[in-house]
Amino acid sequence: MKKFNSNLSNVIKEFKIKSGCCICNFNITYSALHFHHVNAKIKKDMISKIIGYGDYYEILVELKKCVILCANCHAVYHASSPHIKVEMENKFSPVDLDDFLLLCVKNDAIIVTALDDYENDLKIQIRMLRNEVDRLKKQLGNKEKSIRQVLNIDENLIVDTYKKVGTLNKTTKELFGVGKKGSYYINQIKPILQKHGLIV
Repeated sequence: MKKFNSNLSNVIKEFKIKSGCCICNFNITYSALHFHHVNAKIKKDMISKIIGYGDYYEILVELKKCVILCANCHAVYHASSPHIKVEMENKFSPVDLDDFLLLCVKNDAIIVTALDDYENDLKIQIRMLRNEVDRLKKQLGNKEKSIRQVLNIDENLIVDTYKKVGTLNKTTKELFGVGKKGSYYINQIKPILQKHGLIV
């Protein structure tokens, strides 16, 4: 999750001055510029409080609900009649989150721990892939070993064993050991038995 660090307070000051009051364009000092929630019903908290405890997402969500007003326009808005408020609201412009984020990057205000999480996820995936590769190598090694076993067994022994036990499964069990039966092992000895005319 992305977090803001202590440099965020400098970003807020610079952002307020850069944006200015959306009614009168005042931008002389950040201390006279306020974040005003356009709809008080969906206000979670004051921006200054959320900055103190909130994470990246919470702050951006709350900023999206605000406009910047100078102290004078802010006071006039709250003291005005509904008609005047509507006139002022027609001049409202939402805060520019792109500008805000650019200032955050410029001031090193964002701690991008999301990248750390992403890196950890990649490490886990790489570890899993390595385990899978090791498993496949082992499996391949076992098959190569089995093939070498078959190639090292004398043809006459394969033929004699088949004649003695009478089935392919029993032949592979006799030649390669318990559990060494099935199509893989059968396919290894089949060509030899076919060559000697014992099976079709």
